Amino acid sequence: MFTSNDGTLFADLKGLGKTMVERNSQGEYQVPFPFVPGVPGPILARIDGEPHWRIERPGWVRKAAQTPPREIAPAFEFLSPELAKLLEPARPQDGLRYDKTGRTYADIADEGTVLIRKNSDGEYQASDFNERFASGPSVERIPGTDLWRRIPERQSSPQSPRLYIHESPDTDTDTGTRPAKRPRLEESAEPSGPAEGLDTAPRVSRETVESPYYWMQWGHYDGPPPGPSTKLGGFDYAIVPPGSAADRLPRMIFLQNPESPISRFDEFERVMRETPALQPAAIYRYSNDPLEVRPAQKLFHKPLSQSVAERFTDFSEGTAQTVAKTLFERADNSAQITSTGLHHIYQVLTQWNWRATSGVPPLGDPMLMLREAPRVEHNGRTLLPLTAAPDAPLHSLTFDPQRFPEDWSYYLRTLSNQALKQLTGGLLVRAGYDVFPLTPHHQRPTLVFRGPATDDVFILKLGVVEGNAIALHTQAGTELLDPALPASIGQPAYAAVQAAHAKNQLIWLLGGVLNVRSKPESVFIIRER
Repeated sequence: MFTSNDGTLFADLKGLGKTMVERNSQGEYQVPFPFVPGVPGPILARIDGEPHWRIERPGWVRKAAQTPPREIAPAFEFLSPELAKLLEPARPQDGLRYDKTGRTYADIADEGTVLIRKNSDGEYQASDFNERFASGPSVERIPGTDLWRRIPERQSSPQSPRLYIHESPDTDTDTGTRPAKRPRLEESAEPSGPAEGLDTAPRVSRETVESPYYWMQWGHYDGPPPGPSTKLGGFDYAIVPPGSAADRLPRMIFLQNPESPISRFDEFERVMRETPALQPAAIYRYSNDPLEVRPAQKLFHKPLSQSVAERFTDFSEGTAQTVAKTLFERADNSAQITSTGLHHIYQVLTQWNWRATSGVPPLGDPMLMLREAPRVEHNGRTLLPLTAAPDAPLHSLTFDPQRFPEDWSYYLRTLSNQALKQLTGGLLVRAGYDVFPLTPHHQRPTLVFRGPATDDVFILKLGVVEGNAIALHTQAGTELLDPALPASIGQPAYAAVQAAHAKNQLIWLLGGVLNVRSKPESVFIIRER
């Protein structure tokens, strides 16, 4: 350890080189983290017999006080003095302290501040923030003071669960601002193995609010990781590749969790289904000199296929899955995850959550995701297959009748063109499309509609299909020359079709009811051209 000419203190960290350090109020040396104001950096310890230092523990984990040998005391993880100051003062009537959400804390005499909960016996126990029922040692108030102490006869064994201290929620969900919060303490003061440093179990309830700096424990302390990375506070963090819009998102970074890096759609779905806390963390730089970053956000709350299913409630499960994968891979025109792609997906999900009828990015319109159906010539006829290979791009949209039983029952009772148009029109309206109204002369099984994303106009020719292909009976471009078309679809719809055709914004679709063994099974839509 040495001091520079300007008085700055440096330590030689093994594997990292010379790093600026400072001494805290407990006399410990730690690395300052100016990029996360209010959060202490890691604590250092001298390596015996070497002129080097090592990282002993995260700075927000306070080392537990030594207990007399005759007592068996569980390992507490105490709130640091700086963070304990953010709690309300102890109440004189019971000595309890509270955070902004009403969680209860106690000052343990000569040790520190811990989270506590009442057990079924009415006693207070130290608790893990992620558990509903306290499992730590029992504590009691010291009479006549605002301090608390352990209850010796109820002390746990050394193998008791570690105690976690967390920040109280203080998030403005309307504006998206997130003030700095206490880090999530998920490392013991003396780690006994590599798996103890990170709690990956999906135990976080809806009420859990983690520190926005939870990603600090994802750093690589022994040099840069393989692949893209960034340096924060002198330590290296793996990041999601920037992607095509890196120049437009220069201050947005997605940090990768080293225990569960994500590359493709299937991995993203698995993480969001099993351990959403391990998703890439979005951080935002808001200055470069000195570097500071905004608190991280978890932008996603569920698997992407679930978001699709909740927005388009009539889609079949297979269609929701395929639309989700298509969205993921088209977000930055890559099957590999990128920061650009994640940002675009987040924009789409935000619009979906608002049930927006306009302003939705084109990426979020399933009709625009459809690939043009391949044409197959067979015995002098042109056929459009209804099925595609499992890994093929989005080929068709299938609607599951179990999700709209009343509309489906009405159609089955009549099996008419009018019922088919009403059935399909209702599905389109619920999916966010603006369908031109039917007219008294609207006899053809045809619907015209607009989407929420672009000025494109869709013209959907309907029918009942038996088998796995549709035969084309009209030549492309001749439909608009039919003199009966304006009356059959209505003048407003016809005007929209002509205007879109002139701008090359007219999309032709085929769809209707698919019969299997002469029995109606589902509703489908494919793209003709």
